[in-house]
Amino acid sequence: MTDGLKISFSTHALYQIQERKISREEVAHAIRHPVRITHQLSYRTRIVAPFPKNPKQVMIVIYEIQPRGIVVVTAFRTSKIKKYL
Repeated sequence: MTDGLKISFSTHALYQIQERKISREEVAHAIRHPVRITHQLSYRTRIVAPFPKNPKQVMIVIYEIQPRGIVVVTAFRTSKIKKYL
């Protein structure tokens, strides 16, 4: 579903991933390799993916699919794995 789509980041997402020390590549990898996909609202998607730097955490990415591709709204990592899986 997301293969081949360009990934861009909102200003908010860029600020948040910088603050949270998450790279754009890690976010892109999470989008391409989710373990769970949940649709929020009619236009937003939340994915959960393993966080490669720490197996006790998962990464959560919220994004929108727009005509120009995927726009990341925010991303964060958490150790509350059961809550999101």
